[in-house]
Amino acid sequence: PRRSWALTRPAQFRLGPERIEVTPLVLAAGDGAGVIRLAGSIPRAGDGTLDASVLGLELRDVYALLQRDTTTIGGTLQLDLTVGGTAAAPTIWGAGSVADLLVGDLGSPFVQGVFNYATQRLDANLLLWKTGRPVLSIGADLPLDLALGEVPRRRLAGPLTIRAVAVPHDAARPLGF
Repeated sequence: PRRSWALTRPAQFRLGPERIEVTPLVLAAGDGAGVIRLAGSIPRAGDGTLDASVLGLELRDVYALLQRDTTTIGGTLQLDLTVGGTAAAPTIWGAGSVADLLVGDLGSPFVQGVFNYATQRLDANLLLWKTGRPVLSIGADLPLDLALGEVPRRRLAGPLTIRAVAVPHDAARPLGF
């Protein structure tokens, strides 16, 4: 990893039958350019709400931690995420962005997205930017079971919608995708 991370203070995890509780956990980057925060409870049999916030996390560092090839990945992640409900019927909301995204041959200076999951439907929207202007909008409405545990099938029956719209741009300037 390029960046070192350290706990800013001790944190505790309490495992119970209803939920896994997390006292505020804060990891700070050694260079001051990033922070990861977790607080709340991960639902199990009972209700819970976990809030997560990530700022300045290098995707290459995540791949290195997972012992994956880091040569074709890049970008800096910012994410706000809330997981609630129960393990069997979670709700998930999030908004985030990646600056200087690189995935294989795909590159985009800035990507931002929002997603909401409830009642076994994922609604997500993604916007890719290039030179300060949006170039591609992708939206999805998917029937999924994102229960926090084993399920027979993640993909459920029902309408599946994915839409992509290229935003008009000056055709004289290549996008570089």
